[in-house]
Amino acid sequence: MAVRALSLAVLWLATAASAEWCPELKPVDEGDCPKEELGELVWHFNCDDRSLQVGDWCKAKNNECGVRKDLNNCYYKKPDADIYIVTALPEDMDDDPEPLPPQPGCPKLKPVKRSECPDESKNELVYFFSCDDVNLKKGDWCKANRDECGVSKSLNNCFYQKAGADIYIVEEAAGGDNDDKPPPEDGCPELRPLDEDECPDYDNGELVWYFECDNKALKLNDMCKSNGGECGTSKSLKNCYYKNKWSDLYIVTKPAEGGDDDAPATDDDTPEEGCPKLRPLDPDAGECPDYDAGEYVYYFSCDKPELRVDDFCKSDKGECGTNKKLQQCFYKNKMRSLYKVVEAAYDDDGGTDDGAGDDGGDDGAPAGDDNSPSDDGGGDDGTADDGGGGDVSDGVVAADDETAAAPPPLEDLEEGDDMDALEAALAGLREMPPSSPPGEMASGGGD
Repeated sequence: MAVRALSLAVLWLATAASAEWCPELKPVDEGDCPKEELGELVWHFNCDDRSLQVGDWCKAKNNECGVRKDLNNCYYKKPDADIYIVTALPEDMDDDPEPLPPQPGCPKLKPVKRSECPDESKNELVYFFSCDDVNLKKGDWCKANRDECGVSKSLNNCFYQKAGADIYIVEEAAGGDNDDKPPPEDGCPELRPLDEDECPDYDNGELVWYFECDNKALKLNDMCKSNGGECGTSKSLKNCYYKNKWSDLYIVTKPAEGGDDDAPATDDDTPEEGCPKLRPLDPDAGECPDYDAGEYVYYFSCDKPELRVDDFCKSDKGECGTNKKLQQCFYKNKMRSLYKVVEAAYDDDGGTDDGAGDDGGDDGAPAGDDNSPSDDGGGDDGTADDGGGGDVSDGVVAADDETAAAPPPLEDLEEGDDMDALEAALAGLREMPPSSPPGEMASGGGD
């Protein structure tokens, strides 16, 4: 009798210990069963898997956590599968874990909270599959390989590529802050991660202008967002909540070699003479134009005098502080470096001749501008030169001039016509709403 009582006590303790790690579960309604043909997959084949998160499905295995093997509520791979959904986690399952005890030559590591596990669908990737990698930096994730640096292969805290992954985050690189910092890579500024109280407030107009940290235009105190781990940045830092998600943000403490240490930050920057004030389009905010949906970029160089506020342009050769290597927007079948005008180089009154007076320009071109539409073809203005390399669509959309005389149709022009006739035809094109994508209006050079 005593033995039986002891056995029941042991069984009760085991059940209690198991229940302590059970999520709250609800049988899936028949209409909500996962559909494999739609890519809805069950990854957990027992409902006490410690990597389960709220919203995950699990399949009953052995009556664990109070589930039933005779629920028979879903067709999943075969009839009568017993499928549950996680509605909540035990309070202690997502407690903030304690960092691991420090070990010589190892980074300072901490198990990742279950609610903060990297999500591959959001491009949150683990690049290190051993937690003693010498390249690990603050904010990096690593996956336990064996028992290096005190990690555990039975942590099972995250779903990453499969259930039960053992994921840690680096709180401090090996050697701590006293390590001699290696010099930055060639062409890279010196950077540091933003502290929490330094993170920009997007809703109050505090903007990050650079979406890669190797942009040549970065100056002292500019902020940048890691794009692909460039210049020693980390894509898993997630130090700032910016534009509705966690982002990897850095600040420039010293510009790249050849930069100006005392240059002002981007927000106060004055554009080059004759240039508009620009900012890169933000792909994360859905700003990149959709070519297939009829959203077109009409300017294939960002120094065009016709550019007005909210116009888009594509970097041609790094003009006006743009970067040809930005390539943040997928447009017209490849990645492009696209910018938006936030302040025009010329206002509508001073930049075009509206008949009120002579501003020194030539029929609609700002005074002294070599890129005007009436150029004699010696420069690459992309409008109507002799085909020396621009896109005819550059400058199609420009300032209105309601007083302009009706121009001859562009298709009626012939070889030998003077520049006045050619310019008049181009002026007419500017007044017309575009009916076809840039680059398809007339033959000419590529973009």
